[in-house]
Amino acid sequence: MRIGSVPSTVVICCSVPARTTASEIADAVGLSRGYGVPVTWATCIESIAMMGDTIGASGSHESMALEASQSWFASRQSLRQSLARARTLGPALDALVVRGNKPLVHRDALVEEGIRTVCVDHFEALTRGSRRPAPAGWACRSVVWGLWEVRSGSQRAPNLIQRIVPWGSFPGLGSGSLSICHVQEQSAGASEPALAWSRRLQRLLAWVQRASHSHGVRVAGLSDLPALLSAAGRPHAVSVLKAA
Repeated sequence: MRIGSVPSTVVICCSVPARTTASEIADAVGLSRGYGVPVTWATCIESIAMMGDTIGASGSHESMALEASQSWFASRQSLRQSLARARTLGPALDALVVRGNKPLVHRDALVEEGIRTVCVDHFEALTRGSRRPAPAGWACRSVVWGLWEVRSGSQRAPNLIQRIVPWGSFPGLGSGSLSICHVQEQSAGASEPALAWSRRLQRLLAWVQRASHSHGVRVAGLSDLPALLSAAGRPHAVSVLKAA
């Protein structure tokens, strides 16, 4: 791996399955601390309080994002009600993870509810472009003011080749690039050994730790991206995006 003079930005996002226990969450957070690589934990609404308590008790610099169900977007009212419920159960979050291939809707309502970053699996085609320019090679866009959408690269169960050559499933890190590495379960209905997502997370953490030793990689959280993008537009800002 060759890293240029402009650092690459890597975001590790890990979706925690709803059935995960408090002890399993604590073990996963401990894994992140052990590698010294921060993770953005995407938690469903049912686990938001447990995840917040675990991170707080660990004293780590981890961050959280709320994993939204597609059903929340059935209407603006449904979306607002779901986000309001999340605020009553845990800390206020400004990053959202939305899985699946349905188009993202009600963006204006997300902004009004304090959401600043949305991580999606794909970008749907739009008649208008991004309202704010993104650095070259960054899979992100701003369709409405105050909201950045970023596209993830999912770290699912490896195929046979990736089991033999595990680093083959990780993205290439170009100078000034952005990589969103999203660890999640297999698709719904697929059988998978318990905590297989945790093993994939461990491989990813080890890879990022090695890459960081080259001083060409910076690890950020989903909530950090709007500030990094804003800093890129200021002439004298020290930013990983300045020369992107």
